[in-house]
Amino acid sequence: MEIHAPDKPILTLKEATVHLLIVTVGILIALSLEGIVEYIHHKTIVREARAIMREEIEANQNDLDQTLARMALQKTDLEKGIKTFAAMAAGEKPTIEKMPYMLSYRAADPHKAAHATAELMGAFAYMDYREVSRYAAVYDAQDRFLEAQATALREGTSAFAWFQQRDLKTAAPADLVLLSDRLRQTLASMTVAGQFAGGLQHRYKEFLASN
Repeated sequence: MEIHAPDKPILTLKEATVHLLIVTVGILIALSLEGIVEYIHHKTIVREARAIMREEIEANQNDLDQTLARMALQKTDLEKGIKTFAAMAAGEKPTIEKMPYMLSYRAADPHKAAHATAELMGAFAYMDYREVSRYAAVYDAQDRFLEAQATALREGTSAFAWFQQRDLKTAAPADLVLLSDRLRQTLASMTVAGQFAGGLQHRYKEFLASN
């Protein structure tokens, strides 16, 4: 915004007053327009941030639903495996059922790029505290689930490593006991991860129902 000097010398108090009034009104109009432009810009940022985060949360919810279904199958197979190998370690000869999901993982991959983008854009600065806290609750629950899932994956990998280059039929009882213990640890970690997943699923549903 530029303020120009009058075209001719100001000779009277009336002329000075009029000129000052014109300048003041011009400044107020310019500031008002600038404020309106900023307000519209801020509203646009918030609207876009809400849209992309809702899409991201919906996609994460769908991914988590599929993972929970797979986790249920895996836990069932882990329980079968524990009973089977514990029985073999005790000298029994149980029928070995097919357990395709025992150590076959489908890891959830919830994203947070939209949340990070909204933060970089400064969108949260233009939302009220309660709205920001709802987003924080969802993404914090997501982080806790990912940590629990990573732990379960590590335990499952340790159990899976035991099977490599081994023949179950000729395995020593002590080795079968060790395998059963590793499967129990994997099952425990899967159970904990499932609890965090259930909490996250509740957060997703609660958020989407209120937005």
